[in-house]
Amino acid sequence: MSTSPEPRSRPPSRPPSGRFRQRGAAAVLTAVSLLMLIPVLALAINIGQLYYAQRDLEKQATLAALSAVQISSGCAVGGVPAQMSAITAEVTRVIAANSVDGANSVQGLLTGINGSPAVEVGTIVSTSGFRKFTPLTVGNENVTAVRVNLSRPQPVPFINLYGGGGMLYASATAEQPAYASFRIGTTTLNLDQGALNSLLSGLLGTSVNLTAVGYQGIAAARVTLGNLALAAGVNSLNDLLTLDLTAPQALRIISTALAATGDATSGTAAGLISGLAGQSYDNPAVIQNVFGQIFNATGTTLNPAVTSIVGAIPFVDGLGLLTALGQAAAVGGPSIQLPVTVSIPGLAGIGVFLKVIEPEQTSNPPGRPGRDSTNTPYTTAQSSQIRLQARINLSLLALPLVRLALDVDAGNGLAELLSVNCPSTTNPNARATIQTTSSLITATVGTFSGSATANPPQDPQSGTVVNVLFLVRIIATKMSQTLFGVTHPAQTATGPTFPQALPLLSSSSNLTSLVTSLLASSLQINILGLGLDVGGILAAILSPVVALLDLILDPLLSTLGVSLGEAGVTVDSITTQRPSIVNTCLPGTVNCQ
Repeated sequence: MSTSPEPRSRPPSRPPSGRFRQRGAAAVLTAVSLLMLIPVLALAINIGQLYYAQRDLEKQATLAALSAVQISSGCAVGGVPAQMSAITAEVTRVIAANSVDGANSVQGLLTGINGSPAVEVGTIVSTSGFRKFTPLTVGNENVTAVRVNLSRPQPVPFINLYGGGGMLYASATAEQPAYASFRIGTTTLNLDQGALNSLLSGLLGTSVNLTAVGYQGIAAARVTLGNLALAAGVNSLNDLLTLDLTAPQALRIISTALAATGDATSGTAAGLISGLAGQSYDNPAVIQNVFGQIFNATGTTLNPAVTSIVGAIPFVDGLGLLTALGQAAAVGGPSIQLPVTVSIPGLAGIGVFLKVIEPEQTSNPPGRPGRDSTNTPYTTAQSSQIRLQARINLSLLALPLVRLALDVDAGNGLAELLSVNCPSTTNPNARATIQTTSSLITATVGTFSGSATANPPQDPQSGTVVNVLFLVRIIATKMSQTLFGVTHPAQTATGPTFPQALPLLSSSSNLTSLVTSLLASSLQINILGLGLDVGGILAAILSPVVALLDLILDPLLSTLGVSLGEAGVTVDSITTQRPSIVNTCLPGTVNCQ
């Protein structure tokens, strides 16, 4: 019997390994992770949208502010600051050209921030170490900056995970100073040492005895606003201009400021002026706002720190500053008798007196060009307004013959800053254009009683000017006549060397023709009691007297820097800078005005 082999048994099955078991779990986890990454990716896209939109808004504010401040300063529009409508139009143009949303969204961006309008003009002041924007009204002379405030809704999110509906904000403040400082009158200042010594002695109330070389050294010295403020121990232009000082105290500050410049010329001038400050003064009066009078206090609202660009501007020469101080000290005071060295046979007495009505005023330190919305110039300079009083007593054989009183008022010449042009590829230097009106002259003739040298001088009166043994008398009716100033074509000064004297401007009038015409109108001859109107003949008879007045008064006027019917302007500085961003803080936030 055969037996068949038993069948082989199948090995038992194994459970699946861990690797095989995880294949399905990994797929599930991958799917779940991808689902979780979707909101993360959406959040990243949303953040990117916000970041890009915010950066785009900031770029638009920055570009608009930089472009608008060039319009506001005048550098980009012929040197004359633009009005608000033009500034806003420039902001709108720049945003339309650079907005990713297109021009249709421009007005939606110009909604302002925290109550501040979309476009503001103002100035920059330093407070607690921060340079802050201070808004000013349109047309204010101290506008140097533009702030652009933009806002827009947040972009529509890729996937709305947080509700949306918020706002984005961006602000940029840009500054571009465009200034010039100048003065009118002192270009013709006569350096005759005798006349200047007597003039300054009378103005300052002390004995001044400088040499011609000393005066030339003082005239060549330069002083800055910054040095004057530091020498006075103040920290701002406003504080400097509101100081109440005596003449000696002001002289000490000027001396210290000149010494601080460090050059030999200014050092020598500082020593001479320091010597004047140390002299004896008879009860020197306190001068209210002394530097404000000298430098024209209308610029006080500018009030920058002395370390700013304004404080560093070369402002005026030492001699101009010295004579301006003397005139400020003499304002409102008594007439100053000036020595006259004239030798004429029969001259019994001659007195010439000076009265300062208003001192020379330089431009606002410094000023911007153009006019405001009321057509008032932002920046002007005025020459001195003075009165020279001449009293002449001529005798013949010890008998009184002529007693003539003549007052000459030299009114303010005026210079106005029309434009300041920034450097360009075609004109690499800054330029300032100034229009000047020469001084008006008012002369008054008459007679006087008493001594010709009596101080104060008696005002001109109607009465007898010429008396020949009571047989022939010339009667004067007190009369005044004015030659008005002439507005001259504009002149342009070009940097970078300053001070720069512009050519002297002159009208055709002069003192001789004015007084001769006045005498012809006001005099009447009386022979044996008979009145005859022969004014022209009488004016010819008195022409030697008029010539004498020219010899006396013209040098005195030129010593003060005043020429009748003429005007001379000196430009002390032209300051321009590239437009720059001051800050990008939002209005109403901490450390941001």
